[in-house]
Amino acid sequence: MMRPNIHTYGWLNCLFICLVATAAINPLTAQDSPLRVYMYLDYFKTDDSQYLQAELKYREDGGFKQLKGVEVVFTMTADTSIIDLGKKTTTADGLARLDLSEVAIVADTLGITQYEASFEGNESYKSSSKDIEVGVVNISMQTEEVDSIRRLNIMATKQVGGNSLVVEDLDIKIGIERLFGLLTLSEVSTDEDGLVQFDFPIDLPGDALGNINVIAMTDDDDDFGTVKTRTKVGWGKPVYYHANEAPRTLWSRDAPLWIIITVLFLFLVVWYHYFLAVNHLIKIRKL
Repeated sequence: MMRPNIHTYGWLNCLFICLVATAAINPLTAQDSPLRVYMYLDYFKTDDSQYLQAELKYREDGGFKQLKGVEVVFTMTADTSIIDLGKKTTTADGLARLDLSEVAIVADTLGITQYEASFEGNESYKSSSKDIEVGVVNISMQTEEVDSIRRLNIMATKQVGGNSLVVEDLDIKIGIERLFGLLTLSEVSTDEDGLVQFDFPIDLPGDALGNINVIAMTDDDDDFGTVKTRTKVGWGKPVYYHANEAPRTLWSRDAPLWIIITVLFLFLVVWYHYFLAVNHLIKIRKL
């Protein structure tokens, strides 16, 4: 029977070493390749401001992480020309915000403006971009009281070719500001006249004067983004907050008296026995 010679073993060893080296190099090559970047772009408008906000994320170790410290370029498209709006650097939350308050916004014949945010990429992250098309909607809110009924009259309009047109079937969220966010009271849609009427509850708590901040807004609408208006009304029940002295509890800074007395008693008992032991040692030494 013919046995393999030393040359056969040499070729097998070389093949094994090549396979191991290839397996070790492939993960390193995969790690060195740029990571894919996910970008989100939103439009926000309030009573006194409007802005674009881009959010950048990347996927690593099975989860998404915020991409911070990179530059995002914002542009606006008008007909066939592209207008540069500026550059912003993402924060620790991966957000880049561009203020549009002083920008001359250009819209098409339907009142639609196209915005784009782009990240050119680098050695660690791939390039990414996102564009949106939004119109500018104005939400106005008026209050009225008829007998015991307190009512909100909300109107939605948009500018198209210099004309003010009502916006039908626009979803509007009505709520009041609270300490940790918005307390939603109702979600309604505008009628054919762009109007919403909402009867305000009479049992909501307010501040010490009964004031409540009421908000009407669109929540990430496909055509208009997030648009918010706010008004203050005295329709709440006055609530007075008193800073009472915190009770003595186990989790407060002031422990209950029985715990303090118990601990002091135990310390006294322990030190009393120490004193007795030392006293006996002194007496034994004098014998």
